[in-house]
Amino acid sequence: MKKRILASLLCAAMALGTFAGCTSDGGASSSEASSEASSSSEAASSEAGSSEGEEAGTGDGVVFPDSMTSLTVELFDRANIPESQGTLEDNQWTRWVKEEMQKLNVDVTFVPVPRGEETTKLNVLLASGTAPDISFTYDRVLFAQYAGDGGLTPLDDYMDTYGKTIVELFGSEILDYGVLEDTQYAIPARRASTSHYMSFIRKDWLDEVGLEVPTTKAELKEALAAFKERDPNCIPWGIFPHTSGERFSCHNFNLYDAMYSFFERDDEQDWTTPEPMRTGFKDFMQWLNELYAEGLIDQEFATKATGEIKYADGVNDKVGFYLEGEWTPYGTDSKAVYRHLLEVNPDAEYVPVECFENADGHYYKTHYPPIGLYIFVPTTCESPEAAVTYMNWQANGDVAWRISYGDEGVQYEMEGDVPKIIDAEEWQNTLGYISGDLKLMYNGDPIMPQEQEMAILRDKAGDLGDFAVATREMALNDALTEKLFNREIKSESTYGAELTTTCDSYWSTLITSTNFEADYEAFVAELESKGMNEIIAERTEYYNTEVAG
Repeated sequence: MKKRILASLLCAAMALGTFAGCTSDGGASSSEASSEASSSSEAASSEAGSSEGEEAGTGDGVVFPDSMTSLTVELFDRANIPESQGTLEDNQWTRWVKEEMQKLNVDVTFVPVPRGEETTKLNVLLASGTAPDISFTYDRVLFAQYAGDGGLTPLDDYMDTYGKTIVELFGSEILDYGVLEDTQYAIPARRASTSHYMSFIRKDWLDEVGLEVPTTKAELKEALAAFKERDPNCIPWGIFPHTSGERFSCHNFNLYDAMYSFFERDDEQDWTTPEPMRTGFKDFMQWLNELYAEGLIDQEFATKATGEIKYADGVNDKVGFYLEGEWTPYGTDSKAVYRHLLEVNPDAEYVPVECFENADGHYYKTHYPPIGLYIFVPTTCESPEAAVTYMNWQANGDVAWRISYGDEGVQYEMEGDVPKIIDAEEWQNTLGYISGDLKLMYNGDPIMPQEQEMAILRDKAGDLGDFAVATREMALNDALTEKLFNREIKSESTYGAELTTTCDSYWSTLITSTNFEADYEAFVAELESKGMNEIIAERTEYYNTEVAG
């Protein structure tokens, strides 16, 4: 069954121009498919033994180092390993990966990097020459900076030999995002869904106060005020970011959708002008300042520095509205606000909502590019061949499937074309805790038709299946894809970290300020003194030559 599904996925990829043809095996059993990655590795190992001293490959054209080669691989540490599963580096799934890679002459060692400190930690590791042979970041500015500083290995010469699966499955649509100055410095992970943030509001509270679901910022403010009047102890707008988290000019900024509703839709400015310098940004911050002053934004947001504390407010039936990752309400982890809230209050009801209207009538939302991590090989790596071999193995559909769902009969059962998780809590405790991070080459599911993706989403979300699908579809509406530069913007590399610090330090100051005009003027002056105008000039030059020209 799974073999047939994978064949259909290849057909879908072919329709996108990735493949020249597709055939279906049609009759392979699920048990055969779940062991396909293992058997292909064994075949590769056998052939390697018959060609000592030369590059070895399977009949499928998989090529790998001709002798055992050590490889270190970064792995996010989220401090979420169930006690029964061992450690981040040593559990049933990392052991399986190591065993399979041994068959390809690659000896893998995982290097934990705290998820919340990834940028700081990676900077230190790269500067000291001790970064893992396979490292990664979501931050394109950092990726471009590392490449511009000469710290990354060009991968072009290795892809056709050691990365054939990647080239065939990902194609230029994905791989081009890892190209800077005509050089392949990174292999981007393929993102299954490009949806990002979404807003959610308590429909049951709206019913109590006699209001409809808001469709504008004015109606949202009316609803928040009504929530506060209904229960002075509630948090009308909660799960609110305690810092900006970015320079506002990155789509990872949590309130990007709300912010952009104050801007004129302008493609040129999207390229050239960081958001704090856009017309409308001051209005956005002043609007938040007014909401805070009226008690409609969490009055303690600046002190709630961890997601655990913020999400607890939602779970404990306190939050009327919030804006976060579209997946957060219906997931299976601690961020699953709606799911866990229903355990506390079965009558509670969140609904996704579009209320940040733009002047042109659209509800613009941030949208991921079709990629996830930028996966790269530092120049300190002694065997780029082994690094690309590892990534190529991870790109295999069977490998990604097993890391996504586990083993049939243990973690899931097939029902038609949908792998149905047998026990969501058990899946989380035996695979889910590491699945997303260990599955390096895919952010989400492997390649599949959208209908199947939505069917799997509905199934994974269980009782919240309809909610999850409605949320995903709404999050993809009026979506703006982040602008990605194909060369380093040197001024951003130079001033970016300090500007991020400035934006973070002013975030709570501006929202809570009792002298907004003076504080905002100081904020802009500090941005300009730290290179903001140089960034605008360089990005404008890029736009004129690379985009408009």
